[in-house]
Formats: sequence, structure tokens, C-alpha cells
Amino acid sequence: KRYLFIVSNKQLDRMRHIFYRLGKIESLFAFKNNSIVSLSNLKNISNVELIDAKSYSDLNLGVDINKLIKDINKKDRKIYRSIQYENFIKQNSLSINRYFQPDFEGYKLSKIFERINNNSRPKVGELLIKIRDLNEIPTTINTRNLNSQGEEELNRSFIKIEESCLLIAKNGDKLKPTIFKFNKTPVYISKSILVLKFKKEFEKKNTFEFIQYELNSQHIFNQLKYIKRGAYIPFYSAKDLMNLKAVIPDEIESQNR
Repeated sequence: KRYLFIVSNKQLDRMRHIFYRLGKIESLFAFKNNSIVSLSNLKNISNVELIDAKSYSDLNLGVDINKLIKDINKKDRKIYRSIQYENFIKQNSLSINRYFQPDFEGYKLSKIFERINNNSRPKVGELLIKIRDLNEIPTTINTRNLNSQGEEELNRSFIKIEESCLLIAKNGDKLKPTIFKFNKTPVYISKSILVLKFKKEFEKKNTFEFIQYELNSQHIFNQLKYIKRGAYIPFYSAKDLMNLKAVIPDEIESQNR
């Protein structure tokens, strides 16, 4: 059996787990406001067909169905992808943009940075960094800028930091890349922040500051629209953020060889 579901694009991604339980997704058609999901109870589905049909739909004229079918039959790469089912499930997303990403230039952040990701519970009075402490304008923060732990946060898990690092917001429209300068006093970072330190080969002078500005560039914003999740407030997985590509000038790249 096959089932067709018409879903608002704003609700589509949050319904993915329901679809996964109901059957296997055979195809996904994404239009401007709604998407059509085709489910099957067949077990031998090896590929998922993804069609980005947003450019074929018009609020007044409807869908240019003849042209859409023609381009699907041609398997036009601008609108059509066929992805192995296992890889599709690993992406854990029904956002059509994710599967039509261009090949951006630059180094993946995972090549430049290592994640700091430990679990620690601060005591009352110890210093915290939350997303509100980060800044949309590239900046540096230190312990003088921070608030201390309150009793209401005693049961929450944070990331303990005892070194300088780069902080990136995982929620919101902007990454707010902020450098934290360590000064003897440990701090605790919210789990809604990605905490990064340079790999040894990229620890040269000025690289920290350059990357901070690069993460506020149009090049990065262009990539974010392909990986964002959330219908209203965007958020990003740590894995997706680590796959962002930053452009590094030749002089900095040569310093780090």
C-alpha cells in the first residue's frame, strides 16, 4: 500500500518521526507552502526520490504540472535527487533544501577545530556563559562580563572550560561567533553553544580572529539556509555546524601547513 500526505512546510520536519513509524518514505515533493510525502509499507525501497518543485508553483496560477513532470522524467539535477534510503534516514531531516546544497568552497570546520563537549554541573557562584552573552558583532568576552550560577540551574548540565576557545550559537538566526579568553577561572558553557578549539595545525596567530569574522560572512549565511531546522526559531545540529566550510586566505593557510 501507498499513502499520500499533504503537509505544511512549516510542520513537515517535526512530523518526520511519525512518517518513519508509519512506513518508508518513497518520495517527497516540496512546493512553496506545502509538501507531498509518499509512504509505502514495502520493505525493499532502496532510494528516496526528492523533488524541489517550489519554482513550479504560483499562488495565482497553481502548479505547472506538465513542465514539472517533464523535468522529473529528465531527472533534472536542479529539481531532482535520488538518495539511498539509509543515507536519507541518517540525515534525519525532511527539509528539502538540505539535499540540494551546492558544493561550497573552503575548509570544513571539523578540519580546523575540535569540539569541547564534556558534561559538568557547576556549583552556585561559578561563572556561566549562555547564548545571550554572545554577540552578533565579532567580539571577545572574559570572566569580567559573566554572571554566576544561580540555584535554579543546579541540576542542569554545562560544558566546563579551562582554556581559550571559540563559541558559536546553535540556536537563532545568527551564529554569534565569540572568542572567550581564559583567565585562570573555569567557566561553564550552555549546551546550546558549540565550543571549539583549534587543532594544532591551525593554532597560528590571527587565525582565531579571522575565523570569527568569516563565520559572520555571507559565505556562511548562504550555507546556513540549507541546514537550519525548526519551523519558527532556527536551530542547528553540532554535526551540521562542523560541516560548514570557511574560506581561509592563502597566507593563513600557508602559515598552518
